[in-house]
Amino acid sequence: MKQSQFIIEQEGSTSGTVLLYSTFSTSMVELENTLYVDIFENHNYINYPDEVAALYEMGFLIDDDYDEKRFLEDLRIKTLSANNSSPSYYIICPTTGCNARCYYCFEKGAIQKRMSKKTAEAVAKYDALKNPDMYPEAFTVRGIFERKKAVCEGISKAFKLLCDRVGAKDVYVVEGISSREGFGNSIPHAWNIVKSGNKYSHIDVTWDLGSSSTCRYNRYDYFMIPDDWINIDHTYTKRFKCEEIDQSYFSRQSCLISGPNALKDFLNQKLQKN
Repeated sequence: MKQSQFIIEQEGSTSGTVLLYSTFSTSMVELENTLYVDIFENHNYINYPDEVAALYEMGFLIDDDYDEKRFLEDLRIKTLSANNSSPSYYIICPTTGCNARCYYCFEKGAIQKRMSKKTAEAVAKYDALKNPDMYPEAFTVRGIFERKKAVCEGISKAFKLLCDRVGAKDVYVVEGISSREGFGNSIPHAWNIVKSGNKYSHIDVTWDLGSSSTCRYNRYDYFMIPDDWINIDHTYTKRFKCEEIDQSYFSRQSCLISGPNALKDFLNQKLQKN
């Protein structure tokens, strides 16, 4: 067994990890540095049978006698032969980040660019949602408190645990589907429902964390909001009827705007106050 030659690697989303992408199979995986060194540098396959099997399945490890270049060349010739009676159309996507080293490529010798840490984190989280078996701890409380890395399910479970510890017992983890511009459609998602008094509200810590990371302030867009608000970009099987709105950030800050006239009055008050 050997390593594929079509692998791009860079620092992972958290300290002590490495992010791998295969330009051959288009697979992506994030590994701890110690695991990466043992498998890819020390070729210690025996001690990690499950991990090695998964990496083989995704194309990061291949058989010793497998010639990737020969396969690609045969595929190219086969494709040309099948289309020799009709024109062929190609889309060229220059990247300055490819390690395929094709003989015809104009980018030979170009300095490869690296992902930003923010992009690497986003890619790792997306990959974790798509391949949960490769990132089991990302879906648990342990992922938050020990690994400092988790997806929405792990974050929601951690939020419930903290609420339980301070005596807020009526906190539930909800699983559903989310869709948001720039984040993709029909993505599996998890958040919380909280009971306050005799009423219920939604709290999506994950999305508020994501929004906060893109600006200078903490965001509370999804803190203690009703069904009407969450239904805009979240879908789930309703267990509770969430109608509480008085505990939302906007209500508590007296900035819940009901229409154009209310917005005008609110802005005037703020301008006079400042």
